[in-house]
Formats: sequence, C-alpha cells, structure tokens
Amino acid sequence: IYEITLDRANTGSGVEAVTGRMVYEFNGSACEGYTQNMRFVSRMVNQEGAETLNDLRNSSYEDASGKSLRFS
Repeated sequence: IYEITLDRANTGSGVEAVTGRMVYEFNGSACEGYTQNMRFVSRMVNQEGAETLNDLRNSSYEDASGKSLRFS
C-alpha cells in the first residue's frame, strides 16, 4: 500500500493538491501462474477548489508457462 501526496505543483499548472492511495497485490507461483490486482484512488484539487476523484483498477493473470496473459 502506497500513500500518494503531491509535494508541489508548478505555477500555472492549475493543480493545487493531489492525494491518493495505491494498493498493489501480487499472488501465485511458477506452477500455478500469477495474478496481479492494482487499485489507485486519487483526489485532485484545482486552483479554483474543485475536486476530481479518480478510481482506477486493473487485474491480470499470467499462466505458468508465460505464454498467456489476460487482463482487465
């Protein structure tokens, strides 16, 4: 789990603040294959004070042979 915080924004970027959290999960073995799940939720505040919330998710599975990868 990673906590994300914008240290500083460039003048004129329109961004006042960004915070968020990334959760990364990795499971499996060389015999069974591997699964990876990631979720990244962020909150951005622009210079006018309007907030934007993003919730990004992805999942993947790679078989043990390394010849097949499925993702969403």
